[in-house]
Amino acid sequence: MKTPTQLCTEAWLLVGLTGSVPGKLKLAAGRLSFIAMGSGTLWTKELRKLEQAVARPGIAEQLDRGENALVFDLPLSDLTVNFPWYYFSGGMKITAGKNKYRFSFGQPANTTLPVNSANIANVALRVGDQLMEIGTMRGRGAAWKAALLGTS
Repeated sequence: MKTPTQLCTEAWLLVGLTGSVPGKLKLAAGRLSFIAMGSGTLWTKELRKLEQAVARPGIAEQLDRGENALVFDLPLSDLTVNFPWYYFSGGMKITAGKNKYRFSFGQPANTTLPVNSANIANVALRVGDQLMEIGTMRGRGAAWKAALLGTS
């Protein structure tokens, strides 16, 4: 892995099929960390599973209360990072020992409020927002790929 500089962006930790946790993904001093900002779409049971997986007692309660919590802070040398083609440059996967983390660089569509399809203006606005989000995701993905792998 290339020795990167610093980077910090919004990211969503993807859990299971439909769960996600918003937060900040940060790269600094040869380490990668993720600070979750609330519980996202995870239920208490899923938060406890996450807590056990990352061996950080107490984060389930912190996140359940809507607080920020450090999920991991790992040296880059302990990580395997890849950018699967099917994420279309909008996400990445990280493996650290037995733990696997999936990230989206944009807010998952299932976390936004539903739109009344009877109001065509709302539907058009939502479609426009989603298209803009794709551009944001791809931009963040390119920055992370360049920082971690030295490519764009």
